[in-house]
This record gives sequence, C-alpha cells and structure tokens, in this order.
Amino acid sequence: MIEILKKMFEANPEKSTIIIIDKCSDCECETIIEITPTSGGFGLQGGILFKCSPDRYLARCPDCYKANQKIDDNQESVEKIIKILLVEDEITSREILKLFLLPIGEVDIAINANEAIAAVKKALENKQPYELIFLDIMLPEIDGITALKTIRGLETKKGLNEDIRSKIIMTSANSEKEIVLESARANCTGYLIKPIDKTRLYNEIRKHGFKIPDLN
Repeated sequence: MIEILKKMFEANPEKSTIIIIDKCSDCECETIIEITPTSGGFGLQGGILFKCSPDRYLARCPDCYKANQKIDDNQESVEKIIKILLVEDEITSREILKLFLLPIGEVDIAINANEAIAAVKKALENKQPYELIFLDIMLPEIDGITALKTIRGLETKKGLNEDIRSKIIMTSANSEKEIVLESARANCTGYLIKPIDKTRLYNEIRKHGFKIPDLN
C-alpha cells in the first residue's frame, strides 16, 4: 500500500494533500479520503485504503473499516481481496480449484461461457472488474478461447488498458502447441495444464503480480 501512495504523490508533485472520492467497497456509499505525507509515512483522514493488487487499491468507509478491523500492510496475513472468476464446467476440477482459491480471494463461479461473459459484463458495469479469471478451454456450446476473445472485447469497449484488465489464465488438459498459441494470440495472460496442483496454481498467480503468502 505504501508503494501505491508514493506513486500517487510522484504523479502529483505539486500536491501536499491528495483527496480521493470513491465508493466504499463494502457498502458502496461515497467515501472521501484525504492523504497527507508525514514524517512517519502517510496520514489518512475519512475512510481507509487497502491494497487489492500491486498497483490498485480499494476504498472503505470509516464504519465498514471499523467493522472489518484494521488492515496492516506490514502483516503477512491473508486478506480475501482478490476478485476471482472461475469458469469450469467439470464439477471435480471446479471444486478442487475453488478450494485452492478461497483462501486468497472472493471466488465467483461460472459453469459455461455465457455465464462467464455475463459475470464479466456485470463486474465491468459495476466498475469492479475481476482481477483474475481462470477460464477452461473445453466448455459446452461456446469454447474458452471464443469466450476469451469476447471478454477482451468487452474490456476494450470499456477503455481498460493493459495494466487494469483481468489476468486471464486458461486451463486445459490439452497441451498442443497450436492451442496454446491460439490462446496467446487471443491475449490470455497464462496457461495451466490440468491436473492443476496448489503449488503450480499459486506460483502462476504470483507470476502475474499478486502477492500471496506461502499457503502450500
């Protein structure tokens, strides 16, 4: 979080105080946060900010902040702050991946591409896009690569740049070079071959900038 606050002031060197008006991530009320650099770091008045990825933050109003207790950036505690969509039609794979992901994020489930696209649309409309999407390639009716292209198109329409669009990890038992290349050409972020164990899953997540403790 300290790094994010530093970047805010580096981008606005003339500012002695930065005022952020945002929606509380919990109750969605308007939250005003004043950030002032101090000799010991940064002072915040009004609401609170907390980190949701290496370069992004969420706001929380004072009431919700108190209800959820203080988040200390110096602690290595696990916070459920990564917004994740898991798209998987096969129940066993879905339940295993969900079990692995629940300790590190808030996990929504889609069992086909249509559900996934609808979930992404809703998240974008609410200005709370998914940070991580795990997208199976072999899905009924619409395949995962087609769904990937559709999701990237939705992000482009919303004006999301490379830094803030979803990290989309394709999952498949198919390791054929052409399938992997087709996924890459459709702008996936990564590719995991099934079966997926916890170590490989967490290493892949860390590779894309998410800081999670060693939970293996």
